[in-house]
Amino acid sequence: MNALVSLTRQALAFDPARQAIEWQDAWFTWGQLRIVAERVRDLLRTAQADPRAPVALLPRNYPGAVGALFGIICESRNIQMVHVYQSAEGIARDITRLRPAVVVAMAADFSPAVLQAMSDAGIAGIAIDGLIAGFVEGLERSTIAAPLRQGPPGFELLTSGTTGPPKQFRLSYRMLAEHMVQNNIFGTQDATETAKIPPLFQYLSFSTITGLYLVLPTLLHGIRITLTDRFTLRQWHTWVVRHRPTMAGLPPPAIQMILEAQLPVEDLASLQYAGTGAAPLDPNLQRAFEDRYGIPILLTYGATEFGGPVAQNTWALRKQWGGAKFNSVGQGFAG
Repeated sequence: MNALVSLTRQALAFDPARQAIEWQDAWFTWGQLRIVAERVRDLLRTAQADPRAPVALLPRNYPGAVGALFGIICESRNIQMVHVYQSAEGIARDITRLRPAVVVAMAADFSPAVLQAMSDAGIAGIAIDGLIAGFVEGLERSTIAAPLRQGPPGFELLTSGTTGPPKQFRLSYRMLAEHMVQNNIFGTQDATETAKIPPLFQYLSFSTITGLYLVLPTLLHGIRITLTDRFTLRQWHTWVVRHRPTMAGLPPPAIQMILEAQLPVEDLASLQYAGTGAAPLDPNLQRAFEDRYGIPILLTYGATEFGGPVAQNTWALRKQWGGAKFNSVGQGFAG
């Protein structure tokens, strides 16, 4: 069995009462995620799409969407990520271009434009409404001659679009399992231990490599996440004060927001360090933050085409080198 499929099934077998995702101040359990995953698996089979045909996923940062992702992985399906934060017409164009056998999305994202594109092409639709998954009425069967991929399953993730419109870039399940999940970046030993770790604050769409890098290894290692659909300073501040984490990931603009808001130093006292990446960080901003809060900022470098981060200035390297390697992205990962 594929390693990513095996790891996902193992996670879905966690104690059903165990906390998995904090969303809007409420906790969702592994049992609830498993129900969504199993329902999505059943619907994919009922849609009668060829197992080699792609499934398009429009993921919003909601617990039900995470459960759906796990269900698709457990079916070893090829997954096409579609950027949901665009116009309905843009989503419809992407679906027409990609020609998936099935579209899985939140119920509210099946707009008239999207429904028309799917109906015209013969694409089945699975809607996620809260923690309920069901077929879109009239789109219960896949009749499209979708492209069939030979070989092992994979993800088509969206690039950042730095030099043009975002593009789909394929990464295999095997690559993601070995480089992203089995490379235990948390230094933990077992699922019991990971359950005690403060939840990770996840605000990036997991249609992107960075968002997926935060969702997959975190949850599959049994670490909880606090999920929100975008970064807001209020939610981040509440998370830090409530859970007292020892590390936090911050986009570069958030570092400026924290300084401008003059958050109390004592509120951030649990943080040993903060990580950032995805865009350059102004060294002057980094120094100002570190001088005020005494929290080192560790830089990471990567790309969708690399499967995520490939170099990181770790906490151990920062303690070793101090300011001598300031503004460095550290050392490359093994392999």
